[in-house]
Amino acid sequence: IQVSVEEIAGACYTSVSSLKRIFQKYAGISIHKYALMLKIKAATEFLHHGMSVTQAAEVLGFSSQAYFSACYKRETGLSPTDVRKKEKY
Repeated sequence: IQVSVEEIAGACYTSVSSLKRIFQKYAGISIHKYALMLKIKAATEFLHHGMSVTQAAEVLGFSSQAYFSACYKRETGLSPTDVRKKEKY
């Protein structure tokens, strides 16, 4: 399920800028960074359970497999392909 920051702000009866400011203040990271962390965590689970890199990227709403792989590697230090390979052994 893809939920936008605008939808979250609307559900909280606040503006997008207020939501971003409050989230940063209390979480210590941006709402976008937090969402990316959740996606990376889900991707790791998907990959551990045998989902392909392409499927994980698609399910998580990334614009392309290449962008997903770049984000995954930047956040974890591993490529998603490496994660899948480790699970096979």
